Amino acid sequence: MVTGAGPPPVRAPAGSLLRRGWMGIAQVVAIVAIAGGAVAAFYAERATMHRGLGVLAHTRVGWVLVGVGAEFVSMAAFGQLERLLLRAAGARLTLRAVLATAYNANAIAVSVPVVGSAIAAAYAFRDFRRGGADAGQASVALTVAGVFSAVAFAVIAALGVALTGNPAAAPGPARKAQGVQIGETARPAFRRLIVSRPPLTRPVRDLLAWLVPAGQA
Repeated sequence: MVTGAGPPPVRAPAGSLLRRGWMGIAQVVAIVAIAGGAVAAFYAERATMHRGLGVLAHTRVGWVLVGVGAEFVSMAAFGQLERLLLRAAGARLTLRAVLATAYNANAIAVSVPVVGSAIAAAYAFRDFRRGGADAGQASVALTVAGVFSAVAFAVIAALGVALTGNPAAAPGPARKAQGVQIGETARPAFRRLIVSRPPLTRPVRDLLAWLVPAGQA
């Protein structure tokens, strides 16, 4: 018989998704606001969604699979680009970690109304910092990757217009202005980076200088 045995040790609870105090209250308010906005958006666009569901009957599965495959390739290329930029800046993150961050940030950007892009950028910045990159390395990688993403989107949209003749596929003024703004922000940060590591960043530097002429900075 065992005597003096105390109660079994109680394991510490896993990290809670919500913080304590005012930060936890702010998180709850943000979650409720986002959920309410999503419900309101669904209700406002219910007629459009109804028409869209009717079109699904005419969907060509082959082209859907091609689109899904192209999206996977696109995200893999974007993650590899961010990983190479981080490595050029001196940070060593695995492709798996960068891809996880890219997928999560993209999900935030497309699902949160109005401020989704800003929240996604802040999330990616914090995640890169958690992975070992400093503030400068994370900032340069995100900004330069944004430039390449904006340029690639413009090129693909232009090809879509040329092939289909549909002007609705062209990027709107807001998207163009966003690309220019990202480019103007990236140039000074990238110049500071190439001062310390010119051999690693010379190819990207030359391409960035070609994409964003000096007269626009």
